[in-house]
Amino acid sequence: FLVDLETKKILESNVSLRNLLGYSADEMKKLTIYDFVARPKDEIKKKLEQLQKEGKVVIRERKYLRKDCSLVDVEMVRNLITFGNKKVLCVVARDISERKKAEERLKKTMDATIETMSKMIEAKDPYTSGHQHRVCQLAVPLAQELSLSEDKVEGIRIASLIHDIGRIGLPTEILNRPGKLNDIEFGLIKGHSQIGYDILKSIDFSYPIAKIVLQHHEKLNGSGYPNNLRGDKIILEARIVGVADVVEAMSSHRPYRPALGIDAALEEISKNRGTLYDPEVVDVCLKLFKEKGFE
Repeated sequence: FLVDLETKKILESNVSLRNLLGYSADEMKKLTIYDFVARPKDEIKKKLEQLQKEGKVVIRERKYLRKDCSLVDVEMVRNLITFGNKKVLCVVARDISERKKAEERLKKTMDATIETMSKMIEAKDPYTSGHQHRVCQLAVPLAQELSLSEDKVEGIRIASLIHDIGRIGLPTEILNRPGKLNDIEFGLIKGHSQIGYDILKSIDFSYPIAKIVLQHHEKLNGSGYPNNLRGDKIILEARIVGVADVVEAMSSHRPYRPALGIDAALEEISKNRGTLYDPEVVDVCLKLFKEKGFE
């Protein structure tokens, strides 16, 4: 369809769009773009002004409002063309409702699979029951406060829910051993990051899940495991999950020690800010607990 850039009225529309929205050709010409693009008017106006200024082809997913007030998902390609003797907005819109439904079904299947993985870990290591979910409940707000993209936040959500999947490969008697572990036993425990990576590396999550799982025990100064990575060699997502993991683990009971409490956990990350833990992630974490009432 074509849009007059001054009045925002629809100049021309094809049969496919009219059928999609439920309007006749005459009805479409009485509409403006504000009438069916399900976005705030000021936002649409701003985007059009930006398009006129930059002149770039823009591809976006949007929701259109049909005549019957139902919403439909579309993928639209916007561009400026010459129509008659002036520049107008040309939009090619494609119905992607079925694709969106398929994506939603796939996400539900993925979420169910992740939940099953998480329960498998808890069945093997009942003392950490709920640990991964609690890490997720902290890691996701940390990522959001750091203004990470939706994709990165989703990757962190998934990774944090299964970050300890490698514990499946560890002996139960070590996982549930009361008291302090010896060096050999602790060495086995440290292997869970690599085991988790090996389990997940062949799965195409569209996010670096396996890498986050592999690196979530690495420390900025290279004292972490399994690969003694330093600084920016540790991906940001792993640094976020790592801080959330430490805070949750110290706050909770373990077979070898009682819960140390949230104050001790916050003291640990504060004391080692910039040495073991990412300073920006630590600052946001402290802010969540001390200023925003996170529990």
